[in-house]
Amino acid sequence: KNMPTMYWGKAIVNYLLARRDLDVGRDPSAAINEGLAQIRACYTAQQGFPECQVTEGQLLGAQAEWRKQQRAPFVATLERARKLATQATQQSATNEELQLSRAELCLQQAMAQWDARQRPESVLREGMEAVTQALTLSRDWPRALAVQGALFWQQAQLQEGAARDESLQRAQKILSSAFAGNPLLKRRFGRFW
Repeated sequence: KNMPTMYWGKAIVNYLLARRDLDVGRDPSAAINEGLAQIRACYTAQQGFPECQVTEGQLLGAQAEWRKQQRAPFVATLERARKLATQATQQSATNEELQLSRAELCLQQAMAQWDARQRPESVLREGMEAVTQALTLSRDWPRALAVQGALFWQQAQLQEGAARDESLQRAQKILSSAFAGNPLLKRRFGRFW
């Protein structure tokens, strides 16, 4: 009964190791591959376990980020990651961690679409919906506030005039609250501030 949770826990550790590697510019492939192996074991124990689905999405998101840094194809991996997170939140809509992971992957995909000169309105809407749900479940959560602020910043890139200024001000205010709650978030989200 606890087998999926055990594999999920090991996959999360590997995701965190991959994030650390990305943050310092190291190849996260070993941690990602080990994490994905734990996800496969999780699915063997219980197919469709939502926590494993979203963690697989996070691992694929880290893989896409590394591929982007290496100038390798990454968009399909990122789309798959977001879809996994969306499926997980459909199964467990009241889990704030799953909702926040979905919002983070939407932000990552919106940024990729913007870089490719595409307009990411639908992905931004999905991300805003997910982060709003996460904040409804866990009010004033600094990491969720940071993602929300980054989503508003990305949304501002699509706007003009007063609407753009309003979104940028809102992003800055939300990010200030997030950084006050957890200054370490500046490393990852400071570029949006």
